[in-house]
Amino acid sequence: AAFNPANATPSTPSTLTLSATAGATVGVSTVTITGTAGAAQRSVALKLTVGDAPHAVVPRDPFEIVTQPNAKSVEQFDIGDAAGSVALTYTIAAFASSDGSCTGALSWLTTQAAASTVTAGTTQHLNFYVNPGALAVGTYDAELCLTTNDPAQTNLVVPIVLDIVSGPATDRIFANAFDDSVAN
Repeated sequence: AAFNPANATPSTPSTLTLSATAGATVGVSTVTITGTAGAAQRSVALKLTVGDAPHAVVPRDPFEIVTQPNAKSVEQFDIGDAAGSVALTYTIAAFASSDGSCTGALSWLTTQAAASTVTAGTTQHLNFYVNPGALAVGTYDAELCLTTNDPAQTNLVVPIVLDIVSGPATDRIFANAFDDSVAN
């Protein structure tokens, strides 16, 4: 913000007044800063954030997924914000890297969530769609990368561990569209 006139004569008393709504609660409030120098007066409205800094809470670290080859599934990943803080904002994406660099396309894990806000004291449930395709039985590493407004965790990397295990040799129920009329 700039006040005009930029310079007041040294003998002119100046006053800077800050006013906010009484009893501001946790969240964002509007404040007004007023500068007065002689007959000149200028005001500017600002937003004041009241409350503890946001605190990202990620209960699944690492984000472990167990599935079988060609078995599509939906896995839930939660992100929360500590009670009494201001809202947590974040962006999230999955990457093929597993070294914290957050690089490389990841074909077997996707989500529709890219960015959102979590209210203080709540948890948001994100669905991740797992499609390992024809990946061989084994363990695959990747990472979820979050950018948040949590000052202690502005860039948060959560390891992803995908374990693909072999399935049953024959699965009569699913192979027959739930018609298990074949005699034992």
